[in-house]
Amino acid sequence: MKNILIIISALLLTVSCSNKTKKTLGLIETIPDEYQVTRNKPLEVPPHYNLEEITSAPNN
Repeated sequence: MKNILIIISALLLTVSCSNKTKKTLGLIETIPDEYQVTRNKPLEVPPHYNLEEITSAPNN
C-alpha cells in the first residue's frame, strides 16, 4: 500500500511539471495575440418594433 502511494505521488509530481497541466489548471496566463483578435460588428437596432397583438389565447 505504501508503494502505491509513493508511485502515485511521484506520478503527480512529474505530471504537474508539464505546461499543458498548468494551462488546464489556469496557473499560466495566456495572452491573446494582438494580430488575431477581431472586433465584433456593432449591434443593429431593428427598423420597427411593431408586434402583432394577441387577441385571444389558443385553447389547449
